[in-house]
Amino acid sequence: MRACFAAIMFCLSVATLAQVAAAQVTVAAQVDTSKPIYEGEQFAYYVIIEGDNKPGTVDLEPLAAYRPAAMDGQSSTLNFNGRVTHRYIMQFALSAPEAGLLRLPPLKVTVNGKVYTTNGVNVSVTKPGSTEKIDVEVELPVTQCYLGEPVPVTVRWFVWLSEARGMGQVVFNVPFLNSDRFLVEDADDTAVGQETTMINGQPVRLHQRQVKHNGVDSLEVSFTKILIPRKTGAVQIEPVTVSANLTVGYTRGVWGSERKYDRFVTRSEPLALGVLPLPQEGRPADFSGLVGRYTIAASASPTSVNVGDPITLTVRVGGSRFLKSVQQPDLASVAGFADDFKMSTERDRGTVEGGFKIFRQMLRARHDKVSVIPPIPLCYFDAEKGKYVTIHSEAIKLEVAATRVVTEADLEGSDFIRFGRSVEAAQTGLSAHFEGLEALKDQSFSPLAALIAPGYVLLWGGPLMMLVVSGIVKVSTHNTPEKIAAARRRAALKNGIRAAKRAGRRSGSEACRMFAAAMKQYAADKFNRSARSLTAQDCCELLGEATVDPDAAAAFGHMIERCETATYSGAEIQEAVDACSVIELMRTVDRGLR
Repeated sequence: MRACFAAIMFCLSVATLAQVAAAQVTVAAQVDTSKPIYEGEQFAYYVIIEGDNKPGTVDLEPLAAYRPAAMDGQSSTLNFNGRVTHRYIMQFALSAPEAGLLRLPPLKVTVNGKVYTTNGVNVSVTKPGSTEKIDVEVELPVTQCYLGEPVPVTVRWFVWLSEARGMGQVVFNVPFLNSDRFLVEDADDTAVGQETTMINGQPVRLHQRQVKHNGVDSLEVSFTKILIPRKTGAVQIEPVTVSANLTVGYTRGVWGSERKYDRFVTRSEPLALGVLPLPQEGRPADFSGLVGRYTIAASASPTSVNVGDPITLTVRVGGSRFLKSVQQPDLASVAGFADDFKMSTERDRGTVEGGFKIFRQMLRARHDKVSVIPPIPLCYFDAEKGKYVTIHSEAIKLEVAATRVVTEADLEGSDFIRFGRSVEAAQTGLSAHFEGLEALKDQSFSPLAALIAPGYVLLWGGPLMMLVVSGIVKVSTHNTPEKIAAARRRAALKNGIRAAKRAGRRSGSEACRMFAAAMKQYAADKFNRSARSLTAQDCCELLGEATVDPDAAAAFGHMIERCETATYSGAEIQEAVDACSVIELMRTVDRGLR
């Protein structure tokens, strides 16, 4: 996608120069067709604004059927023979609903208060094949909930273990992740995911394990999200689609036998969810919007104090899988707190630990009559009972001792006597033997004497010398961007080999992940790019343009793609690649660079 993005920027430069003289703003629409667009997958749609380097306002209503999601845009400024022009490219992700020819309508774009219209775009969508080797399921534990009630939804994708070893690119399309009907949150899950990736613009933590699915040994890739309904009524959970490149044969290539892939897709069943409004009857004044079932407990330390001593109150709220929306109880509004305790005004945002959201607050007893910390209430709507419920923590017993004001007498003792003391001058030592003006020495200041005096020379000459030396060092060691880029190119192969050797000491998908990172870093160093922004296709294109051996560049990109897909296949994928093959491929590519 980044390669196509760069191509779009370059190809449009000619058209840009034609617009410079007129200094007009124009808008156009374009689709990334560098790769086939498959049914159920997302594809990139660009709105290109010529003549301005700021984003406009796009009316996406005509594209509502394709579930548009805004992505990061990019601005640029071109200077051609002293003429400056600006461009801004807005990027959106659209979902292809079905195979065939899509006719995307023109869009209205507002730039600096003026409305412009883009061109329409035709998009060809390919229907991938179907196979029983992959499957996807969506688990929704309820079919009905209340407005604001957290509902966990789990997506599970299965692929036969025998196919996972040589699997190619995998693409998830999960429409509910960017639906305006839900607020989507992460589950408060302490399990460690193997990989975090972006799906439909949302960060998702994937969990992997080997299971039996439909009687076949399979790899399960799953994730869970919390859906919080924003609107009442019937809501449809649109099908989740997952497409993958599976091996269908082998071909002979430059580097031996290579896999041949075909695209396959699987789709979940649509689900329905009914969202009920919260009742107004019996709604407490302190209801904060919590829906579900919760527990509350409190503890304090220390419980034996003096008046004014600090007491740390810890409140634990649990009982729900989703605790992000839980807020710290307002103790100032609880009977008994304001009269008996001084409280800090700072609000604790809380932390989720061990299935509880924990809040801490500092208290100080106002007087020695305080004997307990009162129960703390928590109000929520019980979705199972269909009514509002208020629960309380247990009261906490305190022992508060009285204190009194400490006086000066307490500090020095009650029976103290003040003694007077006179100060007398005494002539002792050498000063007793010299009297008169002859004891004085001329200490007048002379600028000339100070300039040449050894002590003063060190004072003014030392900093000057340090300034001169630092300037010489700065000039001799100054690194320009060109020097830095050249140093990166020279060290690229050495650093890449070192990283590949480190990866070779690992096993399984971790080794393949490190191999892919090492190869990307090599390409990034060679072409002064950021390794995080490079894809396998980007590396292939960069090397292909700069090498006399395009087959090696293609093999390089293919190797990265194989390593990246290994994250779905566990330890057994290591046989597909090793440190020796990666290092040899790096050296071959490096020798062929022009």
